[in-house]
Amino acid sequence: MSRARRTSRVMGACTVAAVVCLLATGCSGSDGASDFEKRDAREVGVVYEVTGAPVESVVYATGAGDEESGRAHRPELPWKHTAELAGIATTPTVNVVLGKDGGRAECLIRIRGEVVHRATAEGAFGTATCLAPLQQEAR
Repeated sequence: MSRARRTSRVMGACTVAAVVCLLATGCSGSDGASDFEKRDAREVGVVYEVTGAPVESVVYATGAGDEESGRAHRPELPWKHTAELAGIATTPTVNVVLGKDGGRAECLIRIRGEVVHRATAEGAFGTATCLAPLQQEAR
């Protein structure tokens, strides 16, 4: 076998080995983000809502690491808060507390417009809590 032919074979084998290494380590020219990282970074529209009888308080939290949260004391109903959230481990939460006169109020959380959790508070000092983990919706 001639020297030129051997050099050509060695170069071809080295090229194939380099391509295999690049593909195996994820350095093939893609953005490098894994499927998990892409899903974790995707923003999702979340709406918190409370309807029904007068309530003493509404407390909501995004459940994200930075913990955006808020409280409304005796809010005008229907009450609504909208947020754009990201993170598979994020769990939006809304809590409703009725007053001493009781009644009936409902909280719900919508993700991408779909109701994903609903709960009802009834009676004197009744409470309801809605939780909606984004991990199920971030696909």
